[in-house]
Amino acid sequence: MEEMNVTTTMIGNAARRKRQQIMSKNLSPSTEAFVGDASLRRGMNGLDLGCGTGETTLLLKSMVGNGRITGIDSRSTQISIAKDKAQRNNVNRIEFQCINILEWRPRVSYDFVYSGFHFCLLKKPLLLLKQVYSTLKPGGFAMIEDLDFSQFHSFPNSFAFDRFVELYMDVLTLQGADPKIGNNLFPLFQEVGFDHIKVQKVRPTFLTGKDKYLASFTLESIATILVNENLAMTTEIQALLFELRDFESQSNTMITLPGIYQVMGYKSS
Repeated sequence: MEEMNVTTTMIGNAARRKRQQIMSKNLSPSTEAFVGDASLRRGMNGLDLGCGTGETTLLLKSMVGNGRITGIDSRSTQISIAKDKAQRNNVNRIEFQCINILEWRPRVSYDFVYSGFHFCLLKKPLLLLKQVYSTLKPGGFAMIEDLDFSQFHSFPNSFAFDRFVELYMDVLTLQGADPKIGNNLFPLFQEVGFDHIKVQKVRPTFLTGKDKYLASFTLESIATILVNENLAMTTEIQALLFELRDFESQSNTMITLPGIYQVMGYKSS
């Protein structure tokens, strides 16, 4: 079987935490709406692929009642947090497994599979999507969310912001990932053979507040890899961070998150 590869990025600790907090806060509402519109029913058996700390896994479990939900993630620390959340909330028929996504091979069938913002980390997302398709029961469905980083925009135009987007996409491309994976999910679903495919896009926008500093936190978080890979010099990164933070602090500027693509498709009955 063809090997899948996950990209790895050296990310600064403090900036990474702040970035993750902003992303989680602003992605959660659209995820809740996305899965809320799906045909989830009591008794369904589902999989959260790349479950992280289990927030969406617990949401899915609340929607399937006495059904069973399995969360899979490659990071043992994330799985430990997810298990603790389930135990503290006395949630039954939920399971979290620490499995390298590269080595995941479907062994049971599911009524549905959800995966959020994980395909953007893969060098070969088509292979994973094929495995998702193979694990679905006839008539089952997949729900995938991911980003198109080329749609990370500011108003008015800002050189520092545009340069940040360019550098961030360069990092992903260098490591073999697709920075536009969100926009490319639809043709991947078609190639795999999904039917009745649905696509929608969400774009959170920031005018004020700490969330508006997402770009500078992200740039700071990838500074090490930019320098190590000779994509930018330290002096340029420092100058960009200064300009970005000044831009983000202004009340007459606006920043939008990359386009969040939400794609659903069904396996033939």
